[in-house]
Amino acid sequence: MSKTKIFVSSTCYDLSQIREDIRNCIIELGHQPYLSDYPSFPVIPNLTTIENCKHNIQENTDIFILIVGGRYGSVDKEYDKSITNIEYDISKEYGIESFIFVNETIYRMLPLWDKNEKADFSDYVDSPEIFKFIKRINSEQKWIFTFDKASDIIKTIKEQLSFYLKYLIDKKRGNRLEPLQEFSTESIRARQIAIDKPNYWEYFLTDELLRTNLKSIKEDFNDFHNGLFFRKYQLVSEESFLKTKFGSLNDFIIYFEKAGKKLEKSWGELGVAGDPIKIKKAVEIFIIGCKHLFEWEVDLKFDIPPTGYENLKTLFQGCAYELFEQVEVFPNKLMEPFKEPNPKGEYTIYIKFNPPSRIDEINREIDRLKNIN
Repeated sequence: MSKTKIFVSSTCYDLSQIREDIRNCIIELGHQPYLSDYPSFPVIPNLTTIENCKHNIQENTDIFILIVGGRYGSVDKEYDKSITNIEYDISKEYGIESFIFVNETIYRMLPLWDKNEKADFSDYVDSPEIFKFIKRINSEQKWIFTFDKASDIIKTIKEQLSFYLKYLIDKKRGNRLEPLQEFSTESIRARQIAIDKPNYWEYFLTDELLRTNLKSIKEDFNDFHNGLFFRKYQLVSEESFLKTKFGSLNDFIIYFEKAGKKLEKSWGELGVAGDPIKIKKAVEIFIIGCKHLFEWEVDLKFDIPPTGYENLKTLFQGCAYELFEQVEVFPNKLMEPFKEPNPKGEYTIYIKFNPPSRIDEINREIDRLKNIN
């Protein structure tokens, strides 16, 4: 049986001794450490640095340990982020269990930096991007351990791995280790939320399902806007053009508003737990609608409208993407109350979809065309 594989992510130059101490600790505990600055780090020669890190996190990582000190580290030009930032994002993408450690002094400086981002903190960090990174981790509701020296991290790792083992044993005893069958194709985090049901789980589950499932649609839109999509052009009649384009826009708005009401019901009444299966089905309705929005936008590009309707086609362009953006931004709005460590009070969530910004121009153009005909 293979050992538990633990990936350690941090800057190397300033934290070299800490990395060495943690590596020795992991080995002493009987696990397999993966640190990129050691010869034992698996490298596929024809892959880039980031591709190798991604491969190792995906294939060779059971637990991810992130250590944030005072150096931001080298920046990858393609991603415009530090390698450590990228490794952390990759671990999230693959749903790897993570333990996060931040230098205690830097963590205490975070509120001061947050109030005055233009102040000079160069005595503590070599880049304000470090504070931005920590703030982002905080906003994601990730638990952060602070440390002053390597022994602090080692003590925490030993305790937390023991706690985590007990957690898994308890889950197995309660037959709660396996995810719900309906969530087998969803992210690891979505499956875990559906099983554990932590505080406010209904909203965290909705956020995770929407984010992960909207990602591929967003990529399709980006490819389309970059000219990486082709379809056969087709002539469209006047009646068909108005019905399939203008009529569909109105139908989309009604569709998403009804989907929003279904999603609200899936969360349960006040004081009553929601239903993870109903939440998943409600989110799927949003995803189906977004896929149709993409198809609507693609069809429009390759439709040849009736003579005189060229301006109307121009006005229609981008309308579907505007509606998609309203769905895409919804998870951010949903998570607003949870950006604070201990959210208190009452919050009202409105699920409302607005018509495209050009709708008045579109209506005027349609009226003009009707008067001509």
